[in-house]
Amino acid sequence: MCRDVSRREDARVRARDDDDDDDDDDNEAMRACPRLRAARSARRSTDHATRPSSVIAHPRRPNHFCLDQGDAQVKRIAASLPWYGPKYSPHDVPSFYDVSGITESPEVFKAVVNLFVERYRAQGADGPTHIAGFDARGFLFGPPIAMALNIPFVMIRKAGKLPGVLVSSGKYVTEYSTDETVMRLGSVKAGDRVVLVDDLIATGGTALAGFNLVDQLGARVHEFAAMVSLPFLDGVKKIHEHADGKFKDVPCFTMVDDSTIGPEMGRDPPAGTPRVVAAGDAAKVLADIEAARASA
Repeated sequence: MCRDVSRREDARVRARDDDDDDDDDDNEAMRACPRLRAARSARRSTDHATRPSSVIAHPRRPNHFCLDQGDAQVKRIAASLPWYGPKYSPHDVPSFYDVSGITESPEVFKAVVNLFVERYRAQGADGPTHIAGFDARGFLFGPPIAMALNIPFVMIRKAGKLPGVLVSSGKYVTEYSTDETVMRLGSVKAGDRVVLVDDLIATGGTALAGFNLVDQLGARVHEFAAMVSLPFLDGVKKIHEHADGKFKDVPCFTMVDDSTIGPEMGRDPPAGTPRVVAAGDAAKVLADIEAARASA
């Protein structure tokens, strides 16, 4: 046993010596090449910005876990989520959150994905076997999470958009409309542990369609996860109270509350700005909007 320990210690010393040699080589190369030095500095800056922090998910109510809204990374995500009022939104809702604020910022997008990945990777062998995303914004977050975890990503699509033999959730009601979702037959099977992912949870109607679909296939919803939560609409509560508490033990995980995003992220343009503009007019309209905001 002592010999084994000694051999392991010798190996560690040799490894450190090798690393020191590599560092010396790197340092010489960096001194000789300013471009290499600048590239390494930029890479370290990006790695630090996108590295997942150990943000703790606090229980808000039984089986609803939400990140600390005072955390710097959570505030950064909230500051990347503009919203629009009914006149400039696809639906008649007071605030429509624009997820392109996340996807058009690579560092923030990576940070969001890394927070999800960190949570499920830490669960090890007890973690999910599948990630399933809702049409359509769940398709933005689900695939990179699944790839990082090396597990399948499954699409839950609106009816009429998938080929082949499909499994249907049946009709359900959301805050916008009455819908039906489908999944490819065979993509989820009995015994699978599925994380359902969407960008936002409001009334919980879409989420429940996914819960019921996975449950009816004999699989288990491991967790429902969303970047944004609208607590005043009680979506998580409705999930846990559905069918006499059938899913009350399934955890829900959210990152950012709508109140953390706040009114300052409203991005409605000046009155009179058209909702849709021709491509040839885009530069002028954008310049007019920016000028009006600068003078406000």
